[in-house]
Amino acid sequence: MSAMPFGQKYAEIYDKVYQDKDYAREVAFLEDIFERYGEEPVTILDVACGTGGHAIELVKKGYTVTGIDASKHMIEIAKEKARREGMDVEFHVAEMQSFDLDEKFDAVFCMFSGMDYLLLYSEIMRTLANIKKHLKDGGLFICDFWNASARYAPEETKIVEDGDIKIIRASTIKQMVHGYYEVKFNFDVKEGSRTDNFSERHVLRAYYPDEIRRYLEESGFEVLKICPFMELDGEITEDVRDIMVIARC
Repeated sequence: MSAMPFGQKYAEIYDKVYQDKDYAREVAFLEDIFERYGEEPVTILDVACGTGGHAIELVKKGYTVTGIDASKHMIEIAKEKARREGMDVEFHVAEMQSFDLDEKFDAVFCMFSGMDYLLLYSEIMRTLANIKKHLKDGGLFICDFWNASARYAPEETKIVEDGDIKIIRASTIKQMVHGYYEVKFNFDVKEGSRTDNFSERHVLRAYYPDEIRRYLEESGFEVLKICPFMELDGEITEDVRDIMVIARC
């Protein structure tokens, strides 16, 4: 079982597994945030950018985007996707706790539970300090995270078919201690008469909204909004699995 999440095999099928993810809609939501808080960013940093889904949609909208991710396999795919689109996007293999781009951005975001891979207080604080270092004064930081009050289905199966390829991803979620989850993915990838089986193990941390607020304020951010993901005026309840926070540097 892979110790490093998003190894080569998962990266190669990642976009197929998440072909139902509406990156354009999520980017439109980011623009709603920019409008509400009076921001008109030009340069944007995408932290834990994955295969570049958000970054490429943002470039289509006219923004200048840089992406970083710890998985070299994800970054290789992001670069190839941008090349096919004829886009000039900088992608770097880097850890969110320690990246150093020697540049400041108008906005930074970390989407799709990227923050949940920070398990220790020291990792969280190092990451927030690093993000702040890369933000211009008054710039926005936007991220989402799992809600520690929510309940998560212990088992889930996702089946995706794309042409000749059928992907079956069986996932199990086990709470290790409160707020910490072990997520195991088992894949069957069928292409023609061939089947490939592989697994990955991810460990994630869920947060309470007040906890994230405290970490951000300790790091010198002003918290502007905490809300359900994709619902700026929504109410956070125990049924809300994904929470979004908007903060200003």
